[in-house]
Amino acid sequence: MSFFQMGAEERLKGNLLMSLNELIDWQRIERLLTKIHKRDWTRGGGRNPYPPIQMFKVLLLANWHQLSDQGVVDSLKVRLDFMLFSGFDLGAPLPDESTVGRFRNRLSDLGLDRELFEEISDQLERHGLQIKEASMAIVDATVIESACRPKRCIEVADDRNESKDDQPSAKVN
Repeated sequence: MSFFQMGAEERLKGNLLMSLNELIDWQRIERLLTKIHKRDWTRGGGRNPYPPIQMFKVLLLANWHQLSDQGVVDSLKVRLDFMLFSGFDLGAPLPDESTVGRFRNRLSDLGLDRELFEEISDQLERHGLQIKEASMAIVDATVIESACRPKRCIEVADDRNESKDDQPSAKVN
């Protein structure tokens, strides 16, 4: 365990994702994921793949939080709970959105996607839990100018040169 993981675990005590991570029997999930062979996953070339369990956890996060591939990747970069839940270390390479999509497609091609999600649901139900879709996830905030309200400018006269009886003038455009 890295220093990052030890520090993050301390900060995230009581976090829902950390609690779920402890409840789920990941060995059962890993056994199902052994159907994905390294050669199948990489198509025989390229860099070493991310461990399938980490990639599946990324898919769980995307599913639970209704995130796109890009959204879950962006969240992995900034959310300690996402990073720790999926097993990535600070400074370690993270998958990009195309890697997430290819992994999802590979699970689907093998018919594992439904089986894996059902296994997770069954395990959580045995603990009396059910995953509902997240009501909120902060991923990206883009500030745009609204067209419904014109810009307004308020000018206030310098009151240092006015007498006590004078009222400051305000001009609204």
